[in-house]
Order: sequence, then structure tokens, then C-alpha cells
Amino acid sequence: MKTGISTRRNFLKRISLVGIVSGVAGCSNDEYIFDGVIDGEKIKYSHADIWGSYDLKIIKPNGIKIIYKDFAELGKTKRFVDMLIVETKNEKKIYKRDKIGKPILGEAQRQYIDYLNKILKEKEREDENKQKEGLNLIKK
Repeated sequence: MKTGISTRRNFLKRISLVGIVSGVAGCSNDEYIFDGVIDGEKIKYSHADIWGSYDLKIIKPNGIKIIYKDFAELGKTKRFVDMLIVETKNEKKIYKRDKIGKPILGEAQRQYIDYLNKILKEKEREDENKQKEGLNLIKK
């Protein structure tokens, strides 16, 4: 009996620790969390893990999938592409430390910031529409 209770306590402690770590580490870019369509592109910006890393996934109208990976440091707000994955028929990974990948990641960084700005503008537009809708409801 004691081992069952002890195991449950240890399990609950681990769950609590994961919650605390994800709360501290994963809060830096939450204003960009998004899952929707902008300009015909499927865009999803989400937590990649509990350590504060994020993925920006884009599916272009032609089916090409691009994943921008942001490996944030604990407690720091960081919007920097550390890895880019482009998926067509085959998956290709390009790392920053790669001689060939460096200029590609430079362009990916510019695109990444552009997408984050598009997300913020879309979220602002959605908020404005919700406010107008609410005002129209109470004016009737």
C-alpha cells in the first residue's frame, strides 16, 4: 500500500514541477499564439515544448510546409530562428551552424518576423471585430 501512495505522490510532484517550469519558461511569446489562415496560408504559432521553445508552422497554398523553430532560453523573450524545416515530398533540415544554411536562415529570420507581425495584426483585427459585434448586440 505505501508504495502505491508513494508512487502517486511522486507522480503528482512531477506533474506540478512540469506545470511550474512550463509556466515560467513558456510565457515569453504567448501574445503570438495563433492557429488560423492569413492571406491563404495556414499559420500556426505554438509552444514546441515546456522549455519556452516555439514553432511557427506555415502551409502555403501550394502545399509546401515551412517550420521555423525558435529555441528560447529560459526566462528570455527571444524571437530568433534557430532551425528551419522545409517539407515538400522530402523533408530537408537546415541548421544555422551549417555553412550552406546560414544565408537561408538569414532570410528565414526576416520571414519569421514578418509572420509574427501578421499574426499580431490579425489578432488585433479579430479583437476589433469582436468589440464591434458586442457593441452592436447591446445597441439593439
